[in-house]
Amino acid sequence: MMAEVNPNVQALLSSIRDLLPGYQGYTDQSSAVQTDEQVRSFAGQQMEEIAAQLSNVAANARDNGTSSVADAIERVRVRLGVIHDGLLEEAGQEDEFHLTGDKAQRLYEYDLSILRRLAELRQEVSQVKVEEIDPDEPEDALTVVSDLLDGLSQDIFERDTLIQSDEDAVEY
Repeated sequence: MMAEVNPNVQALLSSIRDLLPGYQGYTDQSSAVQTDEQVRSFAGQQMEEIAAQLSNVAANARDNGTSSVADAIERVRVRLGVIHDGLLEEAGQEDEFHLTGDKAQRLYEYDLSILRRLAELRQEVSQVKVEEIDPDEPEDALTVVSDLLDGLSQDIFERDTLIQSDEDAVEY
């Protein structure tokens, strides 16, 4: 249990709570597992909503007769589904967290990064205009979305690696 929360962690907590009200944090063993479940559940729900947005955009592209655009959007949706499944696959695997050294702070950093990427992803997907996508190069219009998915996937992987390790630091 941490006696005092350092200023960096306090700033992270504040930023996270802006995106995920009710976020408890990793201040002790009992809240750590609940916080992990809370983050996974919220992130999973966000991904499902973004996937539904992508499905609507793909359907719109099909209705407009641009199947190459619809296919590109569908590939992005499938990638998001794989990330979603990986996130939920790891859920509940840890019944305790070893919060030593800077591990808790690093978990806060990953949580914040994941939440921010999801918010950005939602925003980017909502701005996709099917009629502005070149049917010959549909992936070009989805570069930012694709990059956000790559970052999200990496954050989730590194977060899970950190949680599962008994070490203070994970080197990449």
